[in-house]
Formats: sequence, C-alpha cells, structure tokens
Amino acid sequence: MRALHSWTDASATILVEGLQCPLRVLHMTDVHLGLIDERDAEYVDRCQGCEERFLHRHQNLDDHGRPLPARAAYAQILASFADQGLDLIALTGDIVDIPMQASVDYAIAKLEATGAPFLYTAGNHDWLYPVEEGEMLDMEALRTMGWPVLAPLHGGAPAGAVRDIGGVRFLSIDNSTYQITAEQLEFTSTSLAAGLPTVILTHIPLSIPTLRPPTIEIMAGSILLADPGWSMEERRASHVGADTPETLAFVRLLAGAENLLAILCGHIHFAHVDSIAPQAVQYVGGPGFAGEYRLLELRPL
Repeated sequence: MRALHSWTDASATILVEGLQCPLRVLHMTDVHLGLIDERDAEYVDRCQGCEERFLHRHQNLDDHGRPLPARAAYAQILASFADQGLDLIALTGDIVDIPMQASVDYAIAKLEATGAPFLYTAGNHDWLYPVEEGEMLDMEALRTMGWPVLAPLHGGAPAGAVRDIGGVRFLSIDNSTYQITAEQLEFTSTSLAAGLPTVILTHIPLSIPTLRPPTIEIMAGSILLADPGWSMEERRASHVGADTPETLAFVRLLAGAENLLAILCGHIHFAHVDSIAPQAVQYVGGPGFAGEYRLLELRPL
C-alpha cells in the first residue's frame, strides 16, 4: 500500500493506493468544555473558572474582539460542517475539561446536530475529577471511575473501538494514562492484521525527534508517549511510571505497520505533523478551545 501526504495546520490530503472512494474526516481535539450543573453539585466550588481558564491562551475572537469561550468555539466548528458530507468526526480527547454531565451533554448535542458519525477516545482531562492539590493519583483507577460518565462519547468501548468506513479502518485507543495495556496491544495488533488502511486515534502523541523540542518549550516537559528523555522525577510529578513493556511494544508495532496511514492525536495544544512509519504520518491537532481543527481528505491514488 502506498500513501502520499500533504498538509497544513488546518487540512491534510492523503492519497491512498487502492482506495475506492474519497473520505472526509474532521479531526478535533482539546476543546476543554467546562460546563457544570446541579447533577455534579459536589464539584461546583472546585470547578469555578473552568469555562474561563483557557480564554487567555488563544486569539480566537468574537465580533467585539473578545476571546471566544470553548463552548462557542466548539459549536462554531461543528455548525460549519453540519450537512457537509463528513464521513467521520474524529475526537481525540480532552473534549471536556472535567467529566461533568453538563459538558458531556453539550458535546453530544452539538455532535448529533452535524448529522455525521463520530469516533472518540478520551484524554486525561476527560476523566479526571477534581482532586486535592498534592494528592498522589492512581491514574488507572481514576480513568476507570471517569469512563462511565463519558459513555455517550465512547459508546461503551472506552479502551478501544474500531469502525470501518469506505475501506479504511479507524481505530481508537485510549492512551491517556501514558500507557498501553496488554489488551489494547492485542486489540491494536489484531485490528492492523486485517490489512486495511488504518487511521488510529489516540490522545497523547508518540514521541518523535521533531516533536520533543516544541513540546518541552510549550508544555514545560516532554509529555509524550514513550518519550526517552522524560525523567522519572518529571514522570512522578505527572503521576506516570516508567514505560511498560506493552507501551513500548505498541510504539514498535505502529512504527513498523505498513498499512498504517495516520495517527490523529492532541494533548499538547499546538499543531504538528511528521512521519512516524513507512506510509504513516502523525497529525497532532491544534486545540479546539482556540477554534482549531484539521479536515483530512482521503482520496484514491
């Protein structure tokens, strides 16, 4: 399988050998919706300011020159693509800032209004409830606790899901704890073994040499999957342990997968693109809270 990629921060074209019909995929990530209501009353005090905390981080302005809040940016992007023939909306995590029911409801309502199917994988904010400062966190346990409220987004398959569209396999893998489980590794291997051109959705990007320097500069650390330079001291500060054998095997699997077309991801709040495998490119999306997205068009080669 041959594939040719061209891209900008807001678009990409992937020419795929053997593809029978074109596909249009809208990639969105890191919206950080911060809505909350009486259903999560116990968190209201600790969630004060969630709606405003990203306003100073972007220049996506309204007609009066004021920064648009995340919910408005999200709604505008999706409304602009409603009934535009999208084959998939790919959501790669941190769609909500905290797993509040009001935020999930808002996310789903705007998605359903587009009339397009969607596939979602969680980010670390999607499932992380407010905790006391300095508290040591069991990330796997917290993710398990947060997954149920996200069910309208992940559809009951939070760890990983597969959807085949027009001869292309779209695979979501939740790597939001910075680790891959044995079950996820097997699921990915089996899914790739089918031989279909494959696009994988994750939240955290794979560490590659061109991505490390800007990530360290912008995010104050190399917070990437299987990053070789991320010290144990920095990992502990993010409640992350050493890379597991399964995580390292996952990275090797993707690096050698000849039918992998792309990885779509986010997490680091800036757009970035580079090759990661024989025919594959990693597309890191800019943050949805800033009104950023990427429209990918897959066309026959």
